Amino acid sequence: MLIDRLHYALGLDTSGLKSGAMQAHGLLGMLDGKMAALAKGAGILAIGSALAGIGIKATKMAAELDAAMGEVWSITDKTAKQMEKITADILDLSKRIPESAVGLSKAYYQILSAGVTDTAKALNVLEVSSKAATAGLTTTFTVVDAITNILNAYNIESSESARISDELFTAVRDGKVTMEQLAPAIGAVVGTASLAKVELKEVLAAIVAMTLSGYSVDESATSINRFLLSIVDTQDDAKKAAKELGIEWSVAGMQARGFENFIRDLNEKAGDNIEVLQSIVPEIRSFRAAAVIAGTGADAYARSLDNLKNSAGATDQALNKIMDDVAMQWKVEKNRLNAAFTELGQKILPVVKDGLQIINDLFQKVGLA
Repeated sequence: MLIDRLHYALGLDTSGLKSGAMQAHGLLGMLDGKMAALAKGAGILAIGSALAGIGIKATKMAAELDAAMGEVWSITDKTAKQMEKITADILDLSKRIPESAVGLSKAYYQILSAGVTDTAKALNVLEVSSKAATAGLTTTFTVVDAITNILNAYNIESSESARISDELFTAVRDGKVTMEQLAPAIGAVVGTASLAKVELKEVLAAIVAMTLSGYSVDESATSINRFLLSIVDTQDDAKKAAKELGIEWSVAGMQARGFENFIRDLNEKAGDNIEVLQSIVPEIRSFRAAAVIAGTGADAYARSLDNLKNSAGATDQALNKIMDDVAMQWKVEKNRLNAAFTELGQKILPVVKDGLQIINDLFQKVGLA
């Protein structure tokens, strides 16, 4: 046997390779037993070629996932055994969601980077995000970025991820916006919204109103952010102009009324008067937001806010509809097949790694390394 000859001739430690080779032989032997009848007709060479192709594909897929999870491992303190379990959980999720295990592992890395390091909590955020991504026709990585930005901005528990997902999806349904557009844009405003004690649903209702008024998602998020900043960092002229209307233009005044009532007051007392609005919010981007959510888009804002208050289950409802699509079902079936290949490759991969180590040792022996 070649492995034994390497051992005796060069004094290399081949025990790992020999053990792995026997395991791989057993795996291929099981496949060979099932295809014995076919082999008689098709020929040993054809079957051997097919098995080799399966082995190569399986090993390649396992290696890709192994590399992605290696990146995850680099930022955790988990043991190898714990990483095996996390990898298996991610692979299992890929069998139910039309996104690859490698794609999900990259999203998982993002979750850990955002500070959700507890395994159970991180996997929950991943699953919630993967469902929202499927329903919203985007990637899990994209939704993870949005949800973790919101979790961190509002300093709330990861268990709120499902609620956040439902609110994001309701905004997508109500506004002129896609999840692909909303997810990155929301990060531009939630930090300021948290400082101003404005709830996520109120921010999303404002984005809906602005997009329905013709503004892009990015323009809407930037304008709403500037509007909130005008309240957080109030100017004396703005305070004076608002006070003449009976409005306390400050975070304390807004908190006393609540953002919804604060906007309603602004709408009732200045919504149709552009000059008065400009005296309170003179900065152009801030004025755009005020002119829409407290003016021309006030009805859309109120309607969307009502929907957001009753958004529970929105993601699952949309997901069920999306998963009725044949194309989505096919992607899931393809993922299940790929998962089977990956699981086979995970059994073969240690053999390959041992073989590469033997080759490296050989090169060092002959002075080529």
